[in-house]
Amino acid sequence: IYLRCKERKKRAEFAHLRNVQFCLASVQDFNQDFDLGIALHACGAATDDVLTCCIKKGAAFVISPCCLGGVTPIAKSQQLRSALVDPSHFSSLAKAADTVVSDTSGATVHYQNQDRSLKYHTRRRVKRSCQNNNLTAARAKCMTILDLDRLAYAQDHASYATCLTKMVPPSASPKNHILLGALLTSAAFYARLGAAYNFTSTGKITHK
Repeated sequence: IYLRCKERKKRAEFAHLRNVQFCLASVQDFNQDFDLGIALHACGAATDDVLTCCIKKGAAFVISPCCLGGVTPIAKSQQLRSALVDPSHFSSLAKAADTVVSDTSGATVHYQNQDRSLKYHTRRRVKRSCQNNNLTAARAKCMTILDLDRLAYAQDHASYATCLTKMVPPSASPKNHILLGALLTSAAFYARLGAAYNFTSTGKITHK
């Protein structure tokens, strides 16, 4: 990792980039101010660490999660905690989501900023998929539940507008979810994403 960081620093210097800094440390130890947090295939709890760091700094985030089996076995949001019949079921959701096969359907935005969204996914869609022996679809929905839980957590702790979408093309990776979020006061961030997303004052995001 150190060698990769050193190599990237040289590339930045070669490109005469003066506003780039490199820091080799754990996310928990990073305490500098920033406006936008980006994480690509942040494995397990690393996604949650990046999300928590962004929330503490009031920063926007673009996060691509990866493996889910190693996440903390506790629902992060009040929505999911109230939707689960038994809190221990969260570990089962994480294990199922970790074996997901890529859902290569279009890059559509899933339910967000709705109180019923996590309950709908948890109690109906997963159950129906299992009854139909469609394990791939059921596992994909488990992954959706966990990522919606992360976005609901951001909304619980700050006035974030959030969005769960997919990579383009969705076949780019088996773990193709992208978590987007920004404080409702971050007008500059909205403007940059305005070509693809419509942020409203209520925090709801609609994919064009």
